[in-house]
Amino acid sequence: MKAVNQCVGRVIRHSKDFAAIILADARYLAGAKGKRPLDKLPGWMRLSACEEQLEFGPLMGRLHKFFRGHLKASPLARGN
Repeated sequence: MKAVNQCVGRVIRHSKDFAAIILADARYLAGAKGKRPLDKLPGWMRLSACEEQLEFGPLMGRLHKFFRGHLKASPLARGN
């Protein structure tokens, strides 16, 4: 999980940055609540984690909605 945290840190560098990280392995949810690998992530990451098993189509739809919402609020979208 240390390596996962480091990878996330390379993608999300500051509080106004946004990204989607897909951990597509059932082992992240394996084990008892509180002892799963996913539970070792920082709290701010766990708050936005989707623990559902999604098929490819619904996953892409959720990602599209996520980025569309964040891009509207981004300074880049306003031309700054």
